[in-house]
Amino acid sequence: MNDTGFVRKFRQAERPGFYARVLEGGPVTPHQAIEKIAAPSSYITLNEVFGLWYEKNPDPAQLRWALSAPLAARARAVFAERLQSQQGI
Repeated sequence: MNDTGFVRKFRQAERPGFYARVLEGGPVTPHQAIEKIAAPSSYITLNEVFGLWYEKNPDPAQLRWALSAPLAARARAVFAERLQSQQGI
């Protein structure tokens, strides 16, 4: 990015993106339909994960809620570590 203020700007914009994963491999052709499968409404949202990531003193209940959803390995590890450190484990 070559912009020393990028991380701050990214955080302030509160417009995180997401990655997708392939559940079943195979060929993909132009104009082939794709299906978006919505996550259960009980899961934490991407924006809530984003906010929790930057929260200096997150609520342990929020961390547990996030950990109950399928998260990327890095986010899961960070949230689990933060929860453990808050609980003195």
